[in-house]
Amino acid sequence: MKASPASASPITIREKDAHLIWSRGFVQHLSSSVVGLLALASVAYNVPTLRLFLEDTEAAFRLKLLSTAHGLAWWSVVGALSSSCCLVQVVLNLAAVGCVLFN
Repeated sequence: MKASPASASPITIREKDAHLIWSRGFVQHLSSSVVGLLALASVAYNVPTLRLFLEDTEAAFRLKLLSTAHGLAWWSVVGALSSSCCLVQVVLNLAAVGCVLFN
């Protein structure tokens, strides 16, 4: 009886699709991605029209994000106060204590 594709080892499938540091070709893929992103950033920085468009888009996105955050501020406070351990974790994070694993 032939094994169906569904019975293939899930570990093999996950490892094949994963981009892990120890995966073959990771350094080459990472290097080419970084070089590509730097090339795109360089083009965007050196083309004035594109640079202005991206700056305007970023400013509009930031304004929308800030107005949305302002509108949700009350619900964020209620959510944080609804769980005392969450509030304790937030205070400890502000003090840079780290995760205390309250769950």
